Parts: sequence; C-alpha cells; structure tokens
Amino acid sequence: MKQRVIKKQSGFGMIEVLVAVLVLSVGVIGMAALQMQTLKSSNEASQRSVALLVARSVISQMRSNAGGAQAYVGAYSGADCDGGAPNSCTGGANCTEAQLAAFDAYSTMCGSGGSANSGMGEQIPDATVTVTCNPAPCDFIQSVVTVDVDFTARRNQLDSAGADRTQRVSLSTRL
Repeated sequence: MKQRVIKKQSGFGMIEVLVAVLVLSVGVIGMAALQMQTLKSSNEASQRSVALLVARSVISQMRSNAGGAQAYVGAYSGADCDGGAPNSCTGGANCTEAQLAAFDAYSTMCGSGGSANSGMGEQIPDATVTVTCNPAPCDFIQSVVTVDVDFTARRNQLDSAGADRTQRVSLSTRL
C-alpha cells in the first residue's frame, strides 16, 4: 500500500486572493463616496459664504448712499442682467441717489461684465436678493434693513415634496 505524502501549502489560494480584493474594493468605494460627500458639503458652504458676503455688501452700499436707502428696497436676480446696465456711477460720474442704488444692485448681481455669469450669478446660480425695510420707508433712525439671499443648493437634494431645496441667508441690521 502506498502512503500519501501531504505537502505543506506554500503561497495563497485563489479564493483567499479574491476575498482580499473584494474587501479592498469595498473600502476604496467607501472612501470615494466619502470624498464626494465632502465636496458637495464644501460647495454648499462656499455658496453660503458668498451669499453672506453679498448681503453684507448690499447693507454697506445702503449705508454709503444714505439718502437713497429706500431705492435699494426690492428683489433682484440674475434675470435683471438681461435688461442692460444702468448709468455707470463710477469714475466720478454724477449720479442721483436712485441711479447709484440701481447701479449697485446691477453690479452686485451682474458684476462688471454685465452678465449673470460675472457677478453673484456666477457663484450662486438662480440667486435672488430681496431687500426690505421695517418700518418703511428706510431711514437711519428707526428702520431695520433685512437682506435675504435665496438660492438653490448645488447638492441636488430634494425637499419632501420632490422640489429642489432652497437655501436662505438672511442678514438684518439697523442702518
């Protein structure tokens, strides 16, 4: 009778290698998903920062144009860029307080390039800036100015009704 000689195994078996590759691929996919979520959150934080800077800029413009503060009240969007630029109030041009307010609103939304892609619209698509005074009309003694910046989040998240999720940054202060 022949005796069987059992050899010791050397190296890895095919199944062990496949299991190791499977575990490694699950880990890599998890890290990629985590990176994507981080990028989305970073974009939304950037949009909020720009919206806050715009709100602060509008309030600063209102303070520098004291007599024309009431002319800033209203809603502005990137669609306002299509109508063309108002009178330029730069370089020592003589402008009324209302013209300066219109120019400030235009330059905030449309930038110096005159399109929604060179102002705030470039960084926050579909944004709307709404300025209100309470009590109206705006004055430097009693009025509280509120600047709301509404925009659609880039994260492609939907609310419970299935609509795009709208973000709002609101800033209120006395002039």
